[in-house]
Amino acid sequence: MASRELQDWIAHLGYELKWLSGDFTGAPPTIAQQRGWTPRIDLLESEDFFLVRAELAGVRASEVSLRYYADRNALVIRGQRIEDDDEGALSAAPHLLEIDFGEFSREIALPESTMILAEGVKTHFRSGLLYILLPKRDQEESSVVVEKTITVIRR
Repeated sequence: MASRELQDWIAHLGYELKWLSGDFTGAPPTIAQQRGWTPRIDLLESEDFFLVRAELAGVRASEVSLRYYADRNALVIRGQRIEDDDEGALSAAPHLLEIDFGEFSREIALPESTMILAEGVKTHFRSGLLYILLPKRDQEESSVVVEKTITVIRR
């Protein structure tokens, strides 16, 4: 059982015991089950490009995928942070668990008035941050990309 699952199970067991002892008058509260986590994002704009910074500490570049959807002018970042047991953390008793592991997904809606040139997108990782440079597309360009997968490059 993963650390987060163990913590949720222990908390739920505590609620169940209080409910059985009569401390709760109604049904025991349920623990919210969250699928995944959400990285924090910065979206910056210049005259020629958008810059997206995604906080992805501990995420390998090979575990990240980017997809641009022109029909809704949105960038989707997906991936996962894998919980390694390098230091024996999975067998240790938790006292505090604030770092989320597992899958994540984040959709960034870009301003409606501008589209991006998906072929010119550049990416790199540095110090736990993923930088995504999205060049703006001229309105006169006729090529339409409905969906485009973008490769993340680790430097």
